[in-house]
Amino acid sequence: MIRTLFVAAFIFAFAITGHAQYYYKDIVINKELEAEMAKLKEQKIHTINITPLESDGRESDGFFCQKKFNKNYSESELKTSTSTSYNNYFTSRFTKEGILKQTIDSSEVASTTANYIYDDMQQLIKIESSTNFAAEDNDDNNSEQHIYEYENGLPKKLWVIINNKDTSLYLFKADENNNIGIEKNVKTGDIFYYYYDTKKQLTDVVHSYAAKQTLIPDFKFEYNGAGLITQMIASEKEGAYFFTWRYTYENGLRTMERCYSKEGRLTGSVEYEYK
Repeated sequence: MIRTLFVAAFIFAFAITGHAQYYYKDIVINKELEAEMAKLKEQKIHTINITPLESDGRESDGFFCQKKFNKNYSESELKTSTSTSYNNYFTSRFTKEGILKQTIDSSEVASTTANYIYDDMQQLIKIESSTNFAAEDNDDNNSEQHIYEYENGLPKKLWVIINNKDTSLYLFKADENNNIGIEKNVKTGDIFYYYYDTKKQLTDVVHSYAAKQTLIPDFKFEYNGAGLITQMIASEKEGAYFFTWRYTYENGLRTMERCYSKEGRLTGSVEYEYK
């Protein structure tokens, strides 16, 4: 169970999908990735060994996960493998200023490359993503573009273009504290709401479907005094089920993740070792 949860959680953090929460996935998470890289560079960390544990504390059999950084911290590579799946490599590349410019998610089955383009203010204005499959008879065009338009330093509009033909428009609206508060899919009417604490830290991501009257929570975050996430609650199946991830740190680096079921049962954990 923990292997599935861990891999799913990691892949989610960087995946470009056809669903909403684009502000969170495209901008918030990538800023967190850049901040993590800067912290690792500061502490001269070059390798992270990641060990998943079962609910009884035993190491998960057949699972390998390690993240390595090159000499000047312009590139990181995360390798994951299990006894029942292909090896997977997730490569992140950064500019000399530490800004994310490319990710490559590859395995023996497929490879997805995403390029990140910024304006002179270092605002993300475009993501170009494409997927290539290993099967020689696969001629599908699997591309996706995210094109952002800004106003007063905040995203105002987003066009999501899939396979150069299917286009969706998303509108953003700021709250009274100049944070992105609303993300709306113009085509479907679906809305995502973003909520923050007094320190402008994202605390909740909630959505509503146009056809439904109730609000459905997707994510809820708690932080420590240093601004590090200490708990994340992620819901599934439109809020019918959720997992709670709790995090501990040392010297600003995450050392442990514990995952609990809706019923409060520990389903597994993840340990981090830095070298």
